[in-house]
Amino acid sequence: GVVFPADEATAQAMARCFVEEFALMGFGRKEVARLFESPAFFGTRALAIQHGKAFIQQILDEVFDGHSACYLTARLTT
Repeated sequence: GVVFPADEATAQAMARCFVEEFALMGFGRKEVARLFESPAFFGTRALAIQHGKAFIQQILDEVFDGHSACYLTARLTT
């Protein structure tokens, strides 16, 4: 894999992208949260290790509590 140095804003954008993408595919909050715990998913797991559980929880809260245009769109079209 390729490693890129990333600041906090980049890490937030990456985490949000992962969460929104899986939400759009129909994954629920708990299913997406598990992706950040599983060593089988390197990108999500690396974010969780580097930034911690609270960081991931905040992104999950924002997306699944309706503070995301992407998630709202998915819910309106399904």
